Amino acid sequence: MIVLHNISGIGTKSGQTHNGNQFTQFFVDYAAEQLDGECAQCGVVIDMGWMNMECAGEEYCFEHVRECKYPDVCSPCERLAEAEIRST
Repeated sequence: MIVLHNISGIGTKSGQTHNGNQFTQFFVDYAAEQLDGECAQCGVVIDMGWMNMECAGEEYCFEHVRECKYPDVCSPCERLAEAEIRST
């Protein structure tokens, strides 16, 4: 589970993980002949999701990314993410 903090943006959101990796939402533009992506975690084909700007543009589906409800990096979100990882 990837937890993003400091979410900003209206149409296209961006945020960062607790270790500083930057993520940006993406949407495939079929009119511009863009191709679908593939989730780096589960391998499902996606036409929207989150792109890791620090790791060669790895793409993730919405199932594997959560937005933090708090304004800054917070320990409650990190503990929740760790608990979800352990339960899978």
